[in-house]
Amino acid sequence: MSSRIRCPAGLGEVSAVVLQQSLRDVESAYRNFFATLDKVIEEAILASNTSSIPIMKLAGATGRPDQVMGTYFFNPVPAMPLVELVGSLHTSDASMDRAESGVAQTLDKQPIRSKDRAGFVVGALLVPYLSSACAWWRRASPPSTTSARAWCSAARTQWARCG
Repeated sequence: MSSRIRCPAGLGEVSAVVLQQSLRDVESAYRNFFATLDKVIEEAILASNTSSIPIMKLAGATGRPDQVMGTYFFNPVPAMPLVELVGSLHTSDASMDRAESGVAQTLDKQPIRSKDRAGFVVGALLVPYLSSACAWWRRASPPSTTSARAWCSAARTQWARCG
């Protein structure tokens, strides 16, 4: 796998890099990828955007589990300000602080912290909400203007068509 990773000259000297990868493969591929990154990139926080593999398992593939975390950007990325930062039991406060600062200042996003678990915080909140809304809709359909006004007032998202 290391033959497919290319590092620009001097990348090891960068001290505030958050590297995000998005392999679409099995857990062993992620672990191998993180083990390789650990050897070729110094001083960087290693971050994954997969929520299906515990961050703790990825951290265990490196010699610096205190610098491994999850970063979940929400779609559409240009419109959604939220970024979920996920630390394992081994992720240091310094790494979380550094990533939070970078996400907020450099990317102009709103970071939230969560613990290492399957799924996203927003998903854990949104799925029951949507399920309840569907059940409510089946029981007593309100006029579409009523539900549209309720959604636009409650959601306040940039992608909700309100007006």
